[in-house]
Amino acid sequence: MTHKTDQNIAESSGYFCTLCDKVFKHEGHLNRHTSKHDGEYNFSANICPVCSKVFRWKQALTRHMSQHTGEYRFYCELCKKGFATKDHLNRHMSKHTGIFKFFCELCKKGFAQKYRCEDHHLKVHCGMRFYCNHCEKTFPSTDKLKSHQRKIHPED
Repeated sequence: MTHKTDQNIAESSGYFCTLCDKVFKHEGHLNRHTSKHDGEYNFSANICPVCSKVFRWKQALTRHMSQHTGEYRFYCELCKKGFATKDHLNRHMSKHTGIFKFFCELCKKGFAQKYRCEDHHLKVHCGMRFYCNHCEKTFPSTDKLKSHQRKIHPED
């Protein structure tokens, strides 16, 4: 009898990065991921001309620009708030419906995204802050940390 290892499962059910062992469901996601190993990120070409936020991908910058222009592709029928992607609108809808996928184990607060639930637990119940490994600054959430790292440490 043989046992399946993580690598066996990854190779049979996804696309496997041979450089860092990450697994992707779609070949396009693997190709996008491997570009970071090849040094193909062109941060200077993906800077918002309004707020100077830096993006790895041109598509992300294009979505971001809707925040400044107020032109969105998707709108909430209940509150008229605009969103750049259908996925963002769908996550937003949980605020109106009260239907969440993830819940804090301690206080039962609901979240549309797993990482937001995890951040909440660490911040609220554990008093954790998120540290930048480049400059030692601390942030209350991974969102704030990632934003800081994109702006201040884009090459790292």
